[in-house]
Amino acid sequence: MTEQSKSDRLTLGVFVAGVLAIGCCAGIPLAAGAVVAIGGFAFGAIAFAVLLVLVGGLALLRRRRHACPSLTPSEPRS
Repeated sequence: MTEQSKSDRLTLGVFVAGVLAIGCCAGIPLAAGAVVAIGGFAFGAIAFAVLLVLVGGLALLRRRRHACPSLTPSEPRS
């Protein structure tokens, strides 16, 4: 049996280093993009919920305000 030559080890080392470099260079932006996408979705959901509560509250207040009967001059005041 013969041992691996040094050039084969060097080639394998360079190949592994290249794969790691490409993985890191592609993985970091992908991970950052995933974090931004999840954060944007969460922020959008929170903002939507807040706007929904505000619009619903305003609509409820307007409905209650218009539902109050007004006094007409023909009605006696008590």
